[in-house]
Amino acid sequence: MEPFATPGLTDAINEFPVATPAALSREDIERGVQHELLAERVREESLLAPELLLTAGPSRLPPRQGLLMVRNGNVDNALNAGADALGLMGEIPALKNDLDLIGFRSAKANVEDMRQRMLSAGVKNVPDFTMTMAGAIDFNATLDSLGRVYEDHVRDQRLKETWGENYKDVRVGKSKMTVLEFEKKVIELQQRVADRAYDRGITLIQEKTLEVAPGKFATVLGNYIDEQVRLELRAFAKSEQISDTMASKEWAINRRLKSQSSPLIGIPDGRIGLNLFHDTTLAPKDGRTEQLQKWNFLSQLNGRQANFLIVRPSQMPGGGSYVIPRATIQPYNSPIATSKRKL
Repeated sequence: MEPFATPGLTDAINEFPVATPAALSREDIERGVQHELLAERVREESLLAPELLLTAGPSRLPPRQGLLMVRNGNVDNALNAGADALGLMGEIPALKNDLDLIGFRSAKANVEDMRQRMLSAGVKNVPDFTMTMAGAIDFNATLDSLGRVYEDHVRDQRLKETWGENYKDVRVGKSKMTVLEFEKKVIELQQRVADRAYDRGITLIQEKTLEVAPGKFATVLGNYIDEQVRLELRAFAKSEQISDTMASKEWAINRRLKSQSSPLIGIPDGRIGLNLFHDTTLAPKDGRTEQLQKWNFLSQLNGRQANFLIVRPSQMPGGGSYVIPRATIQPYNSPIATSKRKL
């Protein structure tokens, strides 16, 4: 095993024989894609960890954890949880699950600690304890109230960062979508197109319409999916009469990301509002992915920490849409490039 590689990954690679263009069954193509992605991940792990060990701090992050899947189309909830600086959106349901295992004093102390942290974070109208008719504390009801108020606060802060102070009045496109409707519409469209393009791309490889050299299945399939997603997103923008230019404050599709403070240039698949980046990918990405670190770096230079929503074909292991919590995005520590280059 390579130094610092995730345990088990090297062994897993050996289970996937390298597919060749002569073996064009769907199963072999998918196995070839997985083989190439796993090999690339081992390479990244072996190179990344020594760099992180030198920075002191990022190396403490457990590998490939903390991703927030979009469930039942709830894009808003996943994005809110990703932007939750205190982590209470995860702690509140966890405490509810543990109420039967801890005593009254511990439960009350935990709830009061949450209330004080919310107050310190500037949350307005933090609920007090909810009481039963008999005068006892109803911890479940109290936590439900705290959860609703806190997520409303996180959502409000998130949308102000992405859309501005007047986000409630913003209407996007010919359909006059609210910002929440627009975010959901874009991500659901992107997921549908990625899923359809994944199946179609494999068929085209089988038919040899898409030519693939040995070891390039993931590259060819990924490029095909990226192109189809880009075309569909731009078609949707055009139908809604939305400008998707680099300077747009509504939506930028495959446009440059840059800052006057740095010569670096990034080209995300898309930027919604001012700081919500959405990216289609075959390979899993998380807070240690250098590309995302660079995009976050550029966004921070422009005054806003980025939010990231990743879209992977649903047919793949671990596929679907997910948010990367901003607390897990590691700092970009490499020296600033002396010449412009794509990130």
